[in-house]
Amino acid sequence: MDEPRSGGSSEVSPDTKLDERSVFYLFDADADGRLTSDEFKEALRVCGVQLTDREFTEEVLVEFGAHPNIINFSSAVAVCRERNPDPSVLRDLFDPLTDSEGRIQTECLDYLLRRSKESSGQPSFSEEEITDLLEAAVDENGTKINVNDFCNYLIKS
Repeated sequence: MDEPRSGGSSEVSPDTKLDERSVFYLFDADADGRLTSDEFKEALRVCGVQLTDREFTEEVLVEFGAHPNIINFSSAVAVCRERNPDPSVLRDLFDPLTDSEGRIQTECLDYLLRRSKESSGQPSFSEEEITDLLEAAVDENGTKINVNDFCNYLIKS
């Protein structure tokens, strides 16, 4: 399995919000309004998209072309972010519920999962799904959920 690219001087922190237009024009070295495939891949990475070489070649280039313009690039960033969610963004959703150790009460998550409804009014999760989710990152006492472990579990499943 290919590993996502890492390192490089253009690495950004998860807290940095980048405007895709600015990134596009920064990487459009010859200012022709299109990116080369190498520029495309690096610009996606700077926008927080983590792809393996295979994903980039077999999915992104096929769907958006090897020389995207600004519109295709913005679309690619949006689609790739949906396909490969950023764990830090997911973790941030739990911040109001998280204690200083990065954990939330099991009862709190249980309550939220049971209250979650589809647009039709049906429960979003079955009893089995709730049990699986609660057991995914529970501590040894069974009273708290490690938010990092929980988010990683969600992203992998």
